Amino acid sequence: VATAGATLSPHAGDVAPARMQSFGSGHSARPLGNAAGVLEVARDADGFFYLPARIGSVSVTFLIDTGTNMLILPRSVAARIGLATKGRAKVATVGGMQDVELADVPELETAGVLLSDVPAAIQEGNQAIALMGMSTLSQLGRIEIDGDKLTIHPRSF
Repeated sequence: VATAGATLSPHAGDVAPARMQSFGSGHSARPLGNAAGVLEVARDADGFFYLPARIGSVSVTFLIDTGTNMLILPRSVAARIGLATKGRAKVATVGGMQDVELADVPELETAGVLLSDVPAAIQEGNQAIALMGMSTLSQLGRIEIDGDKLTIHPRSF
């Protein structure tokens, strides 16, 4: 997943059919791995960090959101990956309380790490970008943000 030079857009429904590829939207996720296994992500022109991931055979670009607790998927992304829901909940968002469906993502691969049974909320409405919150980020390892660079130091398993 963390292929140097890979480019993904956080738009176009967040989902690409197979390999990471360019969608020409101006946003990109270009993680650069190095020999130490550290992953560096450059801040995008819009001021955010994006991280490519795979859920099953589907590529998804996540906006890294340190203000979010969990993985948030738009309904369109959840439908494309065939995610089964397991209940509903109300969650507090910047825009107020919102109803979401809850699910577990069976396998999510990003930053060279494969995570299993990742808790996720499926958001209704016009949300077009998948969000990766702190509960998922913390499973990847130590996260540092320094200027325009986000660095993930993978955990040793």
